[in-house]
Amino acid sequence: MVAVVSTVPLTRRATAAIDDAVLVAQQIRGVHRYLRLLGADGATADDLTQEAFLVAWSKHKQLLPTAALRVYLRQTALNLWLNRQRKRRREALAIAACMERLWIGECADDGDALVARIRLCVARLAPRARHALVLTYVDERPRSEVATSLGLRDNGLKMLLQRARAAVAACWRALQSGVTPDPER
Repeated sequence: MVAVVSTVPLTRRATAAIDDAVLVAQQIRGVHRYLRLLGADGATADDLTQEAFLVAWSKHKQLLPTAALRVYLRQTALNLWLNRQRKRRREALAIAACMERLWIGECADDGDALVARIRLCVARLAPRARHALVLTYVDERPRSEVATSLGLRDNGLKMLLQRARAAVAACWRALQSGVTPDPER
C-alpha cells in the first residue's frame, strides 16, 4: 500500500485539531493519575478526566502554556471530583433522612414488627421456595450449591428465587394495606 501525501496545506481548523490531539495525549495520563490518587476508581477517573478536558477546551485553555494547562486541568479535575463527592454525600444524607422517617414511622419497636411481617410472608411460601431463600440469603451458600441441593440448574434456581422474592413482596404489600395474603403453596 502506498501512502498518498497531500501537498495541500492543512486548514487552520485541521491544524488546531492536530495540536489539540497532541496536547490531550501529553496531559491525559497525568490528569487521570491525579484523580486516581484522590481516590477515584478507574471509571470515575476516566469520566472526570474527559470532563476536565471538555471544561478546559470550552474555555479555550488549550492556548495556555503547557505548565499552566497542566495546573488548570489538575485543578479542574479536583473541583469536578469534589463536586461529585459532595453530590454523593447529599444523596447519602437524603437516603439517611428517608430511612430515619421510615424507622420512626415503622420501627418504634426496633423493627420487631417488620421482621415478624417478613417471617410471616416467608412462612407462607411453598417449602421448596422457602428452603431456597434460606439457603441463599440466610446461610449464604453459593448459588451452584443451592441449585444442586434442590435438584435444579442455575437458571432454575434463579427463577425460583425470583418468584419467591416476588411472592414475599406481594405478601408484604398486602400486609401493608391491611389484607391477609393467601399462602403460595
